[in-house]
Amino acid sequence: MKEHFIAALSRLLADREALLEDGRLILHALADLSTLDKEQAQVRQEMEVVAGLVENCIKENAARAMDQAEYTARYDALAARYEKLQARHDGLQKKRERRQIQADELSGFLFAIYALDTLPLEFDPALWTATVDHVTVHADGQLVFRFRNGAEVTEEM
Repeated sequence: MKEHFIAALSRLLADREALLEDGRLILHALADLSTLDKEQAQVRQEMEVVAGLVENCIKENAARAMDQAEYTARYDALAARYEKLQARHDGLQKKRERRQIQADELSGFLFAIYALDTLPLEFDPALWTATVDHVTVHADGQLVFRFRNGAEVTEEM
């Protein structure tokens, strides 16, 4: 497996400079969270407005006699709207966290590739960990190395 890893990595590094440049561009895009942050802030602001509407609805019901069916329908609609916003906010937060993890993994990959300055390459467990996402072993003897930058290289056993 070690020999096949070195062969696959060597093939991946055929155009090392292009690989690094592409990786930097992808890393920049992953690390730019401004759009997600802006959308999250808008959702939070809308959540605050809806929370205020819920609070006003409750106060109004406590202050004066209201048709309870009308109150319940209004309250339920506002609560459902808030829950929908909360789910959207949580989804954006998860997406943000996934992008940060991907950026960290890609950063480690690029650092490992950049640090490679000795030829021929030799197996190093830290290099494996920094560069390989996973390996698929097929029944026909093919090994498909999926690297942390998303590239796949197939090696024959």
